[in-house]
Amino acid sequence: MPANPVRELFLVDGQAGTPTPFGDLVFGVFGDGGLGIAHPILIGWGYIAVLAVVLVGYYLLLERLGHSPFGRVLKAIREDETVADSLGKNVNLVKIKVFVIGCALMGLAGILWFGSQGNVSPTPQFMPLLTFYVFIAVIIGGSGSNTGSVIGGLVFAAALFEGPRRV
Repeated sequence: MPANPVRELFLVDGQAGTPTPFGDLVFGVFGDGGLGIAHPILIGWGYIAVLAVVLVGYYLLLERLGHSPFGRVLKAIREDETVADSLGKNVNLVKIKVFVIGCALMGLAGILWFGSQGNVSPTPQFMPLLTFYVFIAVIIGGSGSNTGSVIGGLVFAAALFEGPRRV
């Protein structure tokens, strides 16, 4: 991973720019509308039930991970990387593991997004505004708390979708 020694902000910039050259390939092969599925298997309340089960599964997995020895290493790195490194923890390896876990969780979230939309196309659906929505939801709930992140997401989604109707 060539971007590993740089700080987190530069890593985010490097990862965000990685898919850019592949846009022509994707649009050239699949067209501007993306790939579609004819008939989603779950719609309505069935799909909401699947989302609820996955949300509870995510929450339990992250809580268990946060209270494990690996989670304590993550908290130590969050507080002070130098101290964690001096105590013999391989900070770069832990960061790579967290990156892989995060990518796996985002991949599952992408599968669920695909199920709700019926097709996937990078242009109309994945606008930068969606990224800021996620950041706002995490900030509302608190970045160090899994429960706060879930509650922040629910509060922000309620304010975003129901707020304009009430004004």
